[in-house]
Amino acid sequence: MSKNLGKEQDVVSHTDAILVAGGSGFVGRHLVKELSQKGETVVSMYRNRLPDPMANVYPVCSDLSSTELLAAPLRGVDTVVYLAWKGSFITSPEIPQGMDDGEINSPNIDLLQHLIEAMEKADTRRIIFLSAIGSHRRSKTPFLREKYSAEKLVLNSQIKEKIIVRTSILCGNINGSDRFLNSIIGIMRYPGFYPAPFRGKRSSPLYVEDLSKLISALTSVSISEPALIIEMTGKENFKSEDLFKIIADRFTKGAKIQLKGKLGSALLPVFEKRTKENPTGPLLKDFIDVGSEARDSIKLNNPLYQEIPSDIKNFRDVLESVDTA
Repeated sequence: MSKNLGKEQDVVSHTDAILVAGGSGFVGRHLVKELSQKGETVVSMYRNRLPDPMANVYPVCSDLSSTELLAAPLRGVDTVVYLAWKGSFITSPEIPQGMDDGEINSPNIDLLQHLIEAMEKADTRRIIFLSAIGSHRRSKTPFLREKYSAEKLVLNSQIKEKIIVRTSILCGNINGSDRFLNSIIGIMRYPGFYPAPFRGKRSSPLYVEDLSKLISALTSVSISEPALIIEMTGKENFKSEDLFKIIADRFTKGAKIQLKGKLGSALLPVFEKRTKENPTGPLLKDFIDVGSEARDSIKLNNPLYQEIPSDIKNFRDVLESVDTA
């Protein structure tokens, strides 16, 4: 089969192609590149932004608004990696807290349901769903409750092989698209000091390329169970005040004083002003609330953990590679 250099295709004849839903997003761009370099045949599904041209990558403009629209993109596909998510991390009052059954009605859940129904009709073998550590029906943030509801939808589906990948907060850089780092750098725009209100909170930033390597490996790993969950964090776990200082040292000039506790909490909304690059969110709190530790109970006798890269980057090394210009 000839290599694709950017021309959009409607049908892939390969029987083991990988469809990436959200292939032009922050994680998707890294993952599609990783899969392309491995020589995999990739259907990169996008809605607004055309994915970068790569060998063996077939960009398909489609959305998830109906099961019927997904029949063609799934043709010849063996595995789907689901990265698409509208309004990631953004606090939404539409997502209720503490629902006993963990079921949520939202646009994200509806779109995922359409894909699952299409995969069941097409008899697509495997789905890999990207979630977040801390997802639970009683999580504090709407984002994590919504992710939990999506996990439940995936796990209860008739798809033969289901893998849930939960991660800590992601970091990295593609053309300044790292919203986590940008949200912290944004509160450091004033000289001399910045708010650090999340005392006691911890974060374990995971380099997006390390996650992409894991997901790439999971597309081909053999599993004997119909459903597995893996949780992946960064190499280091930081208190929020220590994390902020490391970022301040890397991206700001001159000495910076942290304003902690109640004072920092009171000043954060003043420092965290909306920008034209980020007019609607998410805010720093939405990132900090994502979990930072993988649970030992999930690791027990779990073959997926053998696929985690052995050379995960240190956070300081990640920062050195980031270009915020």
